[in-house]
Amino acid sequence: KAEQLFTNITSENPDIGQAYLQLAVAQASQGNFNGSIETVNTAIEVDPSVERQAQDLLQKIRSAKGGR
Repeated sequence: KAEQLFTNITSENPDIGQAYLQLAVAQASQGNFNGSIETVNTAIEVDPSVERQAQDLLQKIRSAKGGR
C-alpha cells in the first residue's frame, strides 16, 4: 500500500526527491532491493539536495540485500 501511495506521489510530483526516497524504503521493505536502489538513484537525479540522505539509504538497502 505504501509503495502504491509513493508511486502515485512521484508520478504527480516527479521533482520531489523525498518522495522517491520514501518509495525506495517501501520497495526495500517488500524485498524489491534492486528496484529500491534504482529509485534512490532517481531521487538523486531529480533532487541533488537529497544525496547525503540517499547515500545513507543506499548503504542500508545494500546491507539488507546482502542479508537475504
